[in-house]
Amino acid sequence: MPIRSILKFSRRYIIALMLTAPLEAALAAPDQPAQPATQETTGDAQKINHLLVLIDQRLSIADDVAKAKWNAGMIVDDPEREKQQLASISAKATAMGVTNIALVDVFFQNQFEASKIIQTRSIMHWHSVYPADFKFKDAPDLMDDVRPKLDKLTPELIAALQEVQPLLSQPAMRTYLLTQAKQLIRNDVNGEARHTALLTFESE
Repeated sequence: MPIRSILKFSRRYIIALMLTAPLEAALAAPDQPAQPATQETTGDAQKINHLLVLIDQRLSIADDVAKAKWNAGMIVDDPEREKQQLASISAKATAMGVTNIALVDVFFQNQFEASKIIQTRSIMHWHSVYPADFKFKDAPDLMDDVRPKLDKLTPELIAALQEVQPLLSQPAMRTYLLTQAKQLIRNDVNGEARHTALLTFESE
């Protein structure tokens, strides 16, 4: 066969292979759930990301809480107040149809502790740079300014936690959560506040 004819035949054969290869690959692996599995995994990641962003938003309020407490001469740790808040959150979770109230309680107690880490560090710093009678002019009011922000975040966090809870049994999702938290939880103190906020998931 002449060389030119061989080259023409080879080109036609290669083109035919390129056109049929995708179809043959699809027929050869009919049981692989490619697109649905990808969508499901992406949806799970989005649920985790949403929860982490909400945790970060709650931690971002900690400095405002610290300023308000500083101006009012209040201490950071108030166990009785936390107990009342936790009871209110548990009641809200129950009203939302949440069945694992114990998880909600532990989760929010961890958020309280994480917030107090940031508050304590901020107040310690202010003590080192400001005189004892110093007052912040931009300090918010705890009840009028801070509490509405926290109250708005509470049901959002409860709902997000409920979405993420079924994923905690999957090691890959748990690893994703703890890894992604380093990117999405930015209001932190050398990793300590973030670690405390995520204790629920590390010990689940």
